[in-house]
Amino acid sequence: MNSSIEFTFHEINALNKLLGQIKSEAHLIADDINFFAMSPFIISVFEKIHKEYKNQIRTKYKNKKFKATGPEIDLSLLNDFQLTDQRYVGERIQRISELSQPGKDYIKGLDKEKREEYCDSIFAPFKPTEKQRQEILAVLASISNTK
Repeated sequence: MNSSIEFTFHEINALNKLLGQIKSEAHLIADDINFFAMSPFIISVFEKIHKEYKNQIRTKYKNKKFKATGPEIDLSLLNDFQLTDQRYVGERIQRISELSQPGKDYIKGLDKEKREEYCDSIFAPFKPTEKQRQEILAVLASISNTK
């Protein structure tokens, strides 16, 4: 199956840095993990790859029963799950609070609509409840000093 995922320069740059860190560092420190986990570019790359993954699995296993051969493929990832575990939100809030200054500056530069998009991307590939979404939006707004 042929596919073509398009990436921006910023996405490729972020992915290159992430892979370089993983390849060259014996132990990633929490700051590095947080930096990449909350990066809008890494989040965007993940969303594109996850979407393509789901498309290929749907195509490959369309009308077939799944049999595990080789690496296990989690077909449940094809579903859009809503989060029920509140710890996930707390972890995201913690990561946002630990963002480096450039990360916080990025958030400050987002208008309300872009903050909402960033909030949704933080949860990807999961769907937050409205309450969870509002909690994250409040944290992002506090960084932006807006409501």
